[in-house]
Amino acid sequence: MFSKCTDVTIHGGNFQNVSLSGDNGSRGLDILHRHAALEALYDSAESFPQPRCHPETRIEFLAKLSRQTWDPATRVLWLHGPAGAGKSAVMQTLCQSLKNAGKLGGSYFFKRNHPSRGSGRVLFATLAYQLAIFDRDLGIRVSEILETNPSLVAASIASQLQELVVKPCSSAEHCTPRILLVDGLDECDGIAIQQEILHSIFQIFFTHAHPLKIVIASRPEPDIRAVFDDNAFDSLHITNIEQSFADVETFLCREFARIHREHHTMLRVPLPWPSTHILRRLVRKSSGYFIYAATIIKFVDDKDFRPTDQLAMILDSSPDSDAVICAALDSSPDSDALPYAALDRLYLQILSQVPERSRKRLLAILAVIFTYPFNFSIRRIEQTFDLEYGDVHLTLRRLHSVLDVPFNSHYPITPFHASFGDFLLTQSRSSMFHLNAQERFSVARALLRVYSRPRKDYPFWDQKIIAQFFKYLTSLEPSLAQCAELLPLLLQFNWDFFFLQNYRIDGQISNMLDWLKVSMELSSFCSSIQTHQIEIPCQFTRA
Repeated sequence: MFSKCTDVTIHGGNFQNVSLSGDNGSRGLDILHRHAALEALYDSAESFPQPRCHPETRIEFLAKLSRQTWDPATRVLWLHGPAGAGKSAVMQTLCQSLKNAGKLGGSYFFKRNHPSRGSGRVLFATLAYQLAIFDRDLGIRVSEILETNPSLVAASIASQLQELVVKPCSSAEHCTPRILLVDGLDECDGIAIQQEILHSIFQIFFTHAHPLKIVIASRPEPDIRAVFDDNAFDSLHITNIEQSFADVETFLCREFARIHREHHTMLRVPLPWPSTHILRRLVRKSSGYFIYAATIIKFVDDKDFRPTDQLAMILDSSPDSDAVICAALDSSPDSDALPYAALDRLYLQILSQVPERSRKRLLAILAVIFTYPFNFSIRRIEQTFDLEYGDVHLTLRRLHSVLDVPFNSHYPITPFHASFGDFLLTQSRSSMFHLNAQERFSVARALLRVYSRPRKDYPFWDQKIIAQFFKYLTSLEPSLAQCAELLPLLLQFNWDFFFLQNYRIDGQISNMLDWLKVSMELSSFCSSIQTHQIEIPCQFTRA
């Protein structure tokens, strides 16, 4: 700045020597810092309060998971479980445990649709930054690599893993063994990116000598499971978060006790609160998973209301009463004022992944699963709706986090959460996915079509299924239009379905006729049915 000045005299002043070279090996880390998604770290301010396991729950499971993580033979561990199983809480708890032991290399918690946490493109840059911060020698090596090639932060996922994570750890002397944790891979934006991340891990992680391990948690989505199934390495370990009714009961007991102790309106409420009967009812409703229990506690613990009143609203859990509750609270600007707001958002997000063109078929399949009083096998569902083999699997492909869909089509589909059925049967909660009366009539109509065909076409339709049909039909709310649509199918009914073992149905037919008469003046028509159609079954039932 003084190169062209003459006769300059400077008195006093402070001088700083600024150098743009070297910077003690930190220039590369500055580049990495600007591209890392620091909001995705397990202890970031954005993720506060972090969901963690209650200190008295998951004790055995966490001990088992720790043993698997520390096992020298394990390089990659996949922790999977249905939506609401508590995967993030387990991963948060594991992160804290590893940090306390000085073994945490880095963490990344994906969040769906988040501008930075939802991106898989910065996953390994973020993990590399954390590794570099934790280990000074490793940090110098990473910084040198980026100073030489700054474009690596925009390179492919595989290149970032290779150059910024595995290569520095392989070449750094005395690099401390570290464990990387990635939570919610299924929430990463784009199925293709999810699979690219996994393929990169399997292609690079297992082919280089390095001291790293990685734990990945996700829902068991088909696209993710397919990659793990195709890479059966000996050092790959797969663990499922199983349901635990005992842990849910412990959690509810401790949390209700805390609410009773902390809330000033509970001074005159006698213990135990709630009663053992109510507590067990809530535990059963949870299906052994924490999402339902945590949602209940959050709602009951609202300091603006009496816990006893909040709990009473939850216990009045019929679809009709849920609709009343939601309508009463609908004017609230805070959607979390609804009893199951968090649960509903989760279910709606999962259901919304099904392509719109498949939703009509989806509702029909869900109606069979949740409204018919018999568990249909997958193949029987396809036969009911005249679907091609494999259509049910395709339709439910995005619902594996809430439904157990077996690969074998001769087995039934079962929900992971009892609360999922309550959600689908309550219009104010499930919106466009509500299983309304029309959906149930569609099931009845489809079954009537089946029962109008030759018995030999359905050799595996046993009496246990068919015996429930009239009960199902007469449980529906009758309407003129829908009954008029069903009557022609009833007249074509093939009674051979019912007479495999001298099964008596005269009482059920009588109930069906009474049901028909409720909606229309059918005295003569029903008499005709009795004369021409019911005579045949009576011949079978006199034996």
